[in-house]
Amino acid sequence: MLPADRVVLVLVEPQDVVNVGAVMRVMLNYGLRRLRVVNPAATLDPARLDDLAHRSQEIIAALEVTGTLDEALADATYVVGATARPRAEPIAVHAPRELAPTLISHMQRGRLALIFGPESTGLTNAALDRCHARLTIPTVPGYRSLNLAQAVLIVCYELWLASEDPAPTPAAAPPADAGMLTAMFGDWQQALTAVGFLKTGQAPVMMRRLRDLVQRAAPSADEARLLHAIAREISKFAGR
Repeated sequence: MLPADRVVLVLVEPQDVVNVGAVMRVMLNYGLRRLRVVNPAATLDPARLDDLAHRSQEIIAALEVTGTLDEALADATYVVGATARPRAEPIAVHAPRELAPTLISHMQRGRLALIFGPESTGLTNAALDRCHARLTIPTVPGYRSLNLAQAVLIVCYELWLASEDPAPTPAAAPPADAGMLTAMFGDWQQALTAVGFLKTGQAPVMMRRLRDLVQRAAPSADEARLLHAIAREISKFAGR
């Protein structure tokens, strides 16, 4: 069984309240209770949501609507983004079944956030940059688009199956959360700019590679604090 308090679903700019309701029905199927919605296009009326997903009062009561993705991810310690779009950078993308055992392990250490993008466009590169890992649901190459609730269903199903197997013993050190990493990367960008490492026009690509490197390592809170302190000292030194 999935630990309901350790998993949060994050819907970025959903366009249709019907799709949000369908996602809530999937959450009820798998015992999940935490839903965060970033800038929904439609009003999320509680009565309408309850009509779409019966017996969902607990999810509705805990529903959080945020203005930014960073707000929605601030307390997450492992973030996974679902995408069907290929990216130019050589960043690994995993199928849900392949990634599920790793996610179960991370749930034991902290809070897992699963991000799903707008129905028509999916997650942006900027949103995917916030992720420790990315997943793609296998389909025929000529038609990769899935309904939002279908995608959520498949991912939750694979997590449910993986949760029935013994998970590896989690590391003792508490992991860094997304808020800590966002602040750290901001200071690293300032530091690398100050010493002339980031050239004009290169910052987005180079920072994306740095984010991917660090987030794949899933640093502990202490390790993230160390990296953050190094970045601040570099900026101080460059300003002398």
